[in-house]
Amino acid sequence: MAFDVRVGLYDDPPNKETVKIIQTTLEAFTHLGKLNRGWEGLLSKFVNTPSYWKFCQAQDAALAISQRIVENKVIADGYSNGRRRRQICGR
Repeated sequence: MAFDVRVGLYDDPPNKETVKIIQTTLEAFTHLGKLNRGWEGLLSKFVNTPSYWKFCQAQDAALAISQRIVENKVIADGYSNGRRRRQICGR
């Protein structure tokens, strides 16, 4: 998914949300690899393993940040429930 947000990794200090989303993505792929290749992948069909829980936490964190970015953009653009808000004096 692409967001209309400046990444800002070279800013001082870098954008906290961007850094967090990159960290959670790396963490999610790390644990997904463990689930696909290792013995935890076999166990995860029957039991929730530590890698599975860490993968879920990383996905939840990325989803929360993504939702916050989208909600802020929707509010900034003046959309409500998929429709542009009417302005009293606007067009």
